[in-house]
Amino acid sequence: MQSGRIQIAVSSITITPKRLESVVFAQPYYDSDQSLSVLKATKINKPEDLAGKTVGVDTGSTGDMYATQNTAKYKIAKISRYEGIAQAMLDLASGRIDGYVSDIPAVEYYIKDKAQYRIAARIPTGERYSFMFAKNFVDAARVNEILSA
Repeated sequence: MQSGRIQIAVSSITITPKRLESVVFAQPYYDSDQSLSVLKATKINKPEDLAGKTVGVDTGSTGDMYATQNTAKYKIAKISRYEGIAQAMLDLASGRIDGYVSDIPAVEYYIKDKAQYRIAARIPTGERYSFMFAKNFVDAARVNEILSA
């Protein structure tokens, strides 16, 4: 988007004030929250249990923002950043991280057939997903019409 190679992005993209500084969003189409996922056998059951632990996040994501903003509150020892769920979950399985903070729908889908993982906590963040556009995207109104329909 920033390089100008694409004009629209569709994924679990959360509307944030910081993102609105450089891009435009369609109307929201999905309400979401973050999640804390862990290995099934761990004693971690809530963000407060992350004291002294290493937490994985996706680089630049709202999970990254949440963990960074709450490092002191939850006494998180370290944040490890990843470029997607698969590598983070492999590191969770191998013990390189203790928990993974990410969008709850993506994690629910990823772990549905992987018994070693569980969602320890839903983290209420009130996120809203939308299509993200370059500021000069000429069909933005049309995308909103389609979403409304």
